[in-house]
Amino acid sequence: MPLSKTGSQKQKRHFTAVVGKEEQGLYNSYNPSSAARKAVSKLCADDKKRQVEFYIRETTQGSNKKTYGPYLGFVKKLKEPIQLEGRVIKYAPVAKLSKNVEEGKLSSKKLSSKKLSSKKSSLKLDGGAKRRHRKGSKKGSKKSSKKGSRK
Repeated sequence: MPLSKTGSQKQKRHFTAVVGKEEQGLYNSYNPSSAARKAVSKLCADDKKRQVEFYIRETTQGSNKKTYGPYLGFVKKLKEPIQLEGRVIKYAPVAKLSKNVEEGKLSSKKLSSKKLSSKKSSLKLDGGAKRRHRKGSKKGSKKSSKKGSRK
């Protein structure tokens, strides 16, 4: 997550909703999923029974402008309305990542995540000792080079 100049607090990022080929709205949030929920409440404000498929694109200055999604968004009615000062909330926005997977086939995302998880588990088993050994050898070489440069 991006940190502020002091390094202690997280900064809010900027996102837009992409519906079709059109960008709509500007949403400030810490992560794309909460920006997607904000977008759903705006996109479904007129018609509560509407379902929207959209993407979220980051527009923060200095970011890679990555696109997240596709999200399937809709508004669901709450069982009990929430009473706040001056208003009543009857609906809650829902934004779910929709997985476009054909039956019998794995998507490239699922396949790559399985490969990554198997690689991570093998690193956990035998990578610890190797890492310590490597760090020790690097430190030793730095010390010897520093000693040589001091003389």
